[in-house]
Amino acid sequence: MAKGPAGPASAISGTNYILFTLIEALKEKRAPRTLEIWALVVAIIGAMVVVVPAWFEGLLRKAHSVWKSNYNQSKLEEERRPKGKPNTFEKYEQY
Repeated sequence: MAKGPAGPASAISGTNYILFTLIEALKEKRAPRTLEIWALVVAIIGAMVVVVPAWFEGLLRKAHSVWKSNYNQSKLEEERRPKGKPNTFEKYEQY
């Protein structure tokens, strides 16, 4: 059902429970528990993935490319460091 034409409508209507939980928390004058907050966040992300999958795919591709470039940069810096045991007492030699 998620891949058919009713998938996005089903995902959006499923977010009614999220709104209901928040309204009940406000009505009872209490803050949602940590588990409820995590469940709300996961439910919102899940609904958004079903409704706009192309946007999330682009987001994941960008995050992966940023991670890969940071990983490659750290590898280059590691290769440029001098090999051997570092002298930790160099700053104290002047005294």
